[in-house]
Amino acid sequence: MNKHLLFSLLISTSLYAVSAFPGLLTFTQQDGSHFQGHLKGDEWFNYISLPNEYIALYNKSTKNYEYALIKEGKLSPSGIIVEEKLHKQSPDQLRHRIPRIDPLRLSQMHAQAYNK
Repeated sequence: MNKHLLFSLLISTSLYAVSAFPGLLTFTQQDGSHFQGHLKGDEWFNYISLPNEYIALYNKSTKNYEYALIKEGKLSPSGIIVEEKLHKQSPDQLRHRIPRIDPLRLSQMHAQAYNK
């Protein structure tokens, strides 16, 4: 096989595994409200990491970012819209409605996404 072709093939396949932007981003809800978080993961497994270790996902049906839960071994939107004041100013109130996701469990789920 041509060395240039092999090199191009290796480079092109490695370009698909791109990590998320590491900085703090601002996300906008459907109603125009905002919250900040870090985008984590890659094209196979991704989520938004919020302050105090909460996780958010975009729900395509509601067109809002929602706090995440683990359902049937997968991250799923909870139906509870992300409100910055809720996880920053009232963490106890949120804790009663949405449990925090264990970072180890999140890591295991990420590893499982590659094994499928």
